[in-house]
Amino acid sequence: MLVFSAGRLGVTGTSMPGGKMDQILSISFGISIFMIAFVVFSAIFDGRLYTLKRAVKIIILGICVFAVFYETLLTRTHPYAKNYNLELFWSYKLAIAGNRELAKEIILNILLYIPLGFMMPAVFSKSRAWKLILTMFIFSVVIETLQLVTRLGLFEFDDMFDNTLGGIIGLIAYGVLKHWGRAGRGAGRN
Repeated sequence: MLVFSAGRLGVTGTSMPGGKMDQILSISFGISIFMIAFVVFSAIFDGRLYTLKRAVKIIILGICVFAVFYETLLTRTHPYAKNYNLELFWSYKLAIAGNRELAKEIILNILLYIPLGFMMPAVFSKSRAWKLILTMFIFSVVIETLQLVTRLGLFEFDDMFDNTLGGIIGLIAYGVLKHWGRAGRGAGRN
C-alpha cells in the first residue's frame, strides 16, 4: 500500500521493504511478465475466438487506464500547496545532480505508462504509431491537468515527457514481441 503526502509525486513510503528501488524492480518484473503472457495468449488464440481475444485486450487496456488514474489521482489525499512546475527537465537536472529520489520518481513515471503503450496497438491495431503516441501524450496532459485542478499532484512538463516516453517504450515492446511472435510461428511451419 502506498502512503501519499505532499512530496513531488507524493510517494513517501511503501509496504515493501527496501523502498522505491524494490518498487521499481517489482513493477519492471510485473510489466515484463505481463507482456510475455500477453504475447503467449495472443499466439494461442490467434485466428480463433477473435471476439474473446479483442474483449480481453479492451479489458486489459481499461485496467491499464484505471491503474494510471489510481496511481496519479485516486490514492492521493493531501492537496499540494504549489501544484505546478513549468520548468522543462527540472527533475532530470536534480536527478543528474544526485537526487536519487527524483531519479526513482522519473523511472516510476516511465514505468507507469509502459503497459498503456503496450496495449494501445493491441486494441487499436489499425492506428498509426504517431496517433497512438499523440493519444498517450493527450492522456498524460489530461492527468496532469486533473492534478492541477484537484491539487492532488504536481502539474509538470517532465511528467508528460516521462509518461509519453513510457508509452513509446511500451509501443516499441509490443512491436518487437509481435514481430518475434510472427517470426516464431513462421519458423514452426517449415
